[in-house]
Amino acid sequence: MKLKKSTILLLASALVLGTGVFIYEVTIAPQMEVAKLKNKKVFEFEIEQVKALTLETPERKLEFTKVESKSESAESQWEMKILEASDKSELNDRKPIAANEAYVSFLLSLLANAQSERQIPLNSERKTEYGLDKPQATIDFTLKNDKSYRVILGKRDFSDNFLYAIATVPDNPQSSQSAILLPTNFENGVNRPLSEWKAESETTDKTKEKEASPKSTPDNNSDATSDAEETPTPPSTPEPSSEEKSLDNPESNSDKSNSSTSEPQPEPTENKDSTPSPTPENLEKSSESKSSQNEGEKTPTNSPRSENSPSQSGEKLNE
Repeated sequence: MKLKKSTILLLASALVLGTGVFIYEVTIAPQMEVAKLKNKKVFEFEIEQVKALTLETPERKLEFTKVESKSESAESQWEMKILEASDKSELNDRKPIAANEAYVSFLLSLLANAQSERQIPLNSERKTEYGLDKPQATIDFTLKNDKSYRVILGKRDFSDNFLYAIATVPDNPQSSQSAILLPTNFENGVNRPLSEWKAESETTDKTKEKEASPKSTPDNNSDATSDAEETPTPPSTPEPSSEEKSLDNPESNSDKSNSSTSEPQPEPTENKDSTPSPTPENLEKSSESKSSQNEGEKTPTNSPRSENSPSQSGEKLNE
């Protein structure tokens, strides 16, 4: 069976088209996607190339520096220094301290992967409208090849899904004349309290210092009382008795006597049955008195009537 020329031509064209589509999907399409992504990317750098970063917000200005001399087992490869702060208490120690490497790496990852599909021309009115005249954050970072970049973050757009921003690239001086749209994750990357930017060891040391500092708290008061109990105290002198107090204070005794005279008090009743303490002399006297009483009872008490009593004289007259 012979095929027609038209059929052979159709099969050949289909084979060529299929081969072309396969080559396009395998090689050409990925290259075009990479080119599009490169065009969308705001910056062209690797995170490992960054050696310094400065973050300025209305609250403070921080400078992060990568320390190359530290070993891989070190707690953090970044050091932080506080340059400016609205809260003056944060400026007590301006020495470099260990920074939280996780949060620094997160911010650098946002910068390295930032993409923008379009650019918006800027003027003074739009800068004010987009919040770029008073930005919520300004990020400056420098690579090892001494190239410097800057990102200025403004307000959110009308969809509330992106931030207006200005990205300044050293290879493109005109980049600062237009605005781009960046994801809102940048707000989470820059708006953090100072304690989160510090390494965990720094925050724990600060809390220990605060706990160790003396404060007027019940715990400290209890410690003070315990210390006072531990210290030896001199023995307390015995209090004088009431009799000694009365001897020492004659005035108080006179006052008490005056008060006793002013107020009537019941007279003490004598105890008739009270007897003196039995001494040998008293015992002899009592025995003599008892014997005399017994003799008196034995003698008659009635004395003889006198002969010249009035009753007898009256009887004689009547006779």
